[in-house]
Amino acid sequence: MTTTFNYTIPHILISPKYRIYRHLLLWLTVFFITANILWEPSEKNTEFSIRFTGWLLYFIAILTTIYINTYILVPRLLLKNKLLFYFLAVIFSAWAILLIIGTLQSILYVNESTPQTMELSRLLLNILSSTFSIGLLIVGSTTALLFKYWILDSQRISELKTNTLHSELKLLKGQINPHFLFNMLNNANLLIKKKKSRSLTSVV
Repeated sequence: MTTTFNYTIPHILISPKYRIYRHLLLWLTVFFITANILWEPSEKNTEFSIRFTGWLLYFIAILTTIYINTYILVPRLLLKNKLLFYFLAVIFSAWAILLIIGTLQSILYVNESTPQTMELSRLLLNILSSTFSIGLLIVGSTTALLFKYWILDSQRISELKTNTLHSELKLLKGQINPHFLFNMLNNANLLIKKKKSRSLTSVV
């Protein structure tokens, strides 16, 4: 049972036929993380269509950040041991998405009753919490991707070990078989000579 489970999870993570399901799972996770925007009680009586547009833009921005991290930052920086550049790129990505989201929200939600300024403490708290949330998503995607690469590397190592063992076995067979045949023939020769010498002795 445990062996089957341990095999199934890595297979789902690396098999190409499960790729669409992995993307759907990612989208579903981001949806549940960002869905509070749709049902958040609004003091400004914002229309649902505007909230939906804001959520959709937020959803796309988060997914874009994760995909940039998965397909660009991790392969080109993290896996090549450019840790400082990767760290800086992650911070830049998080702040860039915050700037984009903040700009879009200010465009969508601006109206006469919306205050034009926000308290500095509240603004800093929003920035920190948003940075932390996006950072967790990036860290989660990086961890899953590194786990996937670890599984692939383990499979390659296992395949190399298996191929090496097969090669060594073939080499040993190639060395043992001729030697074994030579000994058998040599023993047969000795037996034949002994029989001939005995037969000659008995005749004399």
